[in-house]
Amino acid sequence: MAIPAARAYGADVSGKWTGTFETERDGEKQTVAAQMELKQEGTKVTGRVGRQSGDAIEIEEGTIEGSKLRFQAKPHNDDPPIVFELTVDGDTMRGMIEGEHKWQPRQGKIEMKRRL
Repeated sequence: MAIPAARAYGADVSGKWTGTFETERDGEKQTVAAQMELKQEGTKVTGRVGRQSGDAIEIEEGTIEGSKLRFQAKPHNDDPPIVFELTVDGDTMRGMIEGEHKWQPRQGKIEMKRRL
């Protein structure tokens, strides 16, 4: 009996997602509206991620294993790639973001919900 691809590889993250990035800058918490558009083929995930204001960037090295989604995205400036590690639970995903901004380490939380 064949196993459907989504079940064989875990969660299916294809689609549009909206939510928030929560980071801290200069000791002050910042929450920013976020968006992602993802396409999953087996364990490979591609797409775009960014603020809802429209500055989305391409996802690189996206993979999903079970409910664990991991990818990076290279900002438009000289900063190194931002690493995203999320856990998918149905139509919700939560996790951490880690990167640098102007050569200062930054990390934060991300929470997204699938747009139906």
